[in-house]
Amino acid sequence: MSTRRRLRASAIIIVAASAVAGSAHAAPLLDREWRQKANSVCTRFHADRTEVLPSSGLAVVNPEDAQSYVEQAVPLYEQLRDEVDALREPKSRRKQVKQFVKAVTAAVATITANPLAAFSAFEDPLADANRAAKLLKLKACRGLGDQRL
Repeated sequence: MSTRRRLRASAIIIVAASAVAGSAHAAPLLDREWRQKANSVCTRFHADRTEVLPSSGLAVVNPEDAQSYVEQAVPLYEQLRDEVDALREPKSRRKQVKQFVKAVTAAVATITANPLAAFSAFEDPLADANRAAKLLKLKACRGLGDQRL
């Protein structure tokens, strides 16, 4: 292989590697754009979650209905958490986003361990996630465990 071809091949490899590295470290979104995307994720979550709620809503249910709901709802909460976490939040929001992700993760653990906790009138397993959503100014993400959408 000639020197010219080696240089050309090396240049192509370097450009390709730079493009891959650059996309892995994409710039964070602007605050307004990030909130818009996160709210869109939450709006879709609420629509999907409504479809799996028992016919009684979040009123007192029997353990079998609670278990069925949790089996269907947990993947939705995990998807919500993962999609919000995957957005390139502004640096000023990183701590709050991590709090939101941690709170949703904790709520998922709570309702997985005790499906009836999702229907508790006394304790909301998603209270911390709702507070974090409020701090993030994510209007569509508030009321994550609420049937009054």
